Amino acid sequence: MFRNVNFEDIFRDLFGNSDSIFKDFFKFDFGRDFFRREERGRNINVRMEIELEDVAFGTKKNLTYTRTKRCDYCNGTGAESPEDFKTCDLCKGTGEVKEVKRMGFSQFVRITSCPKCKGKGKIITKKCKYCNGNGKLREKSSVVVEIPKGIRDGVSLRYKEMGEYRGSYGDLYVTIRVKPHRFFKRDGNNVIYRAEISFPEAVLGTKIEVPTLYGNEMIKIPSGIQYNDEIKLRGKGLPRMGSFGKGDQIVKIVFRTPEKLSRREKELYRELLELHSS
Repeated sequence: MFRNVNFEDIFRDLFGNSDSIFKDFFKFDFGRDFFRREERGRNINVRMEIELEDVAFGTKKNLTYTRTKRCDYCNGTGAESPEDFKTCDLCKGTGEVKEVKRMGFSQFVRITSCPKCKGKGKIITKKCKYCNGNGKLREKSSVVVEIPKGIRDGVSLRYKEMGEYRGSYGDLYVTIRVKPHRFFKRDGNNVIYRAEISFPEAVLGTKIEVPTLYGNEMIKIPSGIQYNDEIKLRGKGLPRMGSFGKGDQIVKIVFRTPEKLSRREKELYRELLELHSS
């Protein structure tokens, strides 16, 4: 018999165009808090820049920011004292108002938050002198951000209940951004370093000192090394976050063809060319 009946249209006719039709309708005997949720403050997102060395060793940094906090003087009630309230005369302290409509032999009850006391059931008679009845204040907060070893760029660290206050606290999310390094380029847990040598050094081989995140290292350049050849320094990369071990440092060898040569250098290169041509 209800095959062609649209109950949602019936509810709209009874209670108006509401986004909470079913919420209102099915609230007969579930109690006044069945659908009521504590308001939660919004989350705060901040950005923190760190150095590549902080990724290698881990660190702690102080972060200061501004947020809405619960007023400690009135404990978020907005009243000067616990006695500075009166019962709402519209909802009689329930925090809700009921609207009853009949349709035939049926009775529909719509329960909504009281518009006068905003669902609290009480009205402030004397406002808190610190927050002016708001129950919250804008204040500075600080937190110690612990940067774990090996953290990746773009990772967000969560700090519970360090966000905005609105009945309860939201969370604070600190997004880590690793600044570009003057020597190294990150590649996962590896770091890449470009070592420039001279053309004769590439031909004959040599030893050079290169920086690492953990101090300078001497490396041997074999004779006849080619442009962009790589030398691997094991364990000189970045720690694996939440695990053991480290990545490697990759030393890329680069060199340039000389643009300006002395007369003697030109003679030597001609002799070398003749040797290769013969």
